Amino acid sequence: MELMQLEMFVAMVEEGSFRKAADRVFRTQPALTMAIRKLEQELGAPLFDRSNRSDYVLTDSGEVLYEHAKRLLNLRDEGLAALEQLHTFQS
Repeated sequence: MELMQLEMFVAMVEEGSFRKAADRVFRTQPALTMAIRKLEQELGAPLFDRSNRSDYVLTDSGEVLYEHAKRLLNLRDEGLAALEQLHTFQS
């Protein structure tokens, strides 16, 4: 599992469509779709209920991953901000 996959997954959840999520993470729609399918394969569980194509609803596994993925991405951003601040003060 890679952070970019989690970023794509979070974008999909928050945007509600593959096209909008792909635009948000600067990827093509097929690339985003493949990344999410690969993530589902790695986890061994579907993340979205695809029974209604116009409305992607998270499965229980998707809900759990979404909460943790947001925290991981926030920690990454906090770490990068702390490093930037450190380098700013050292310059």
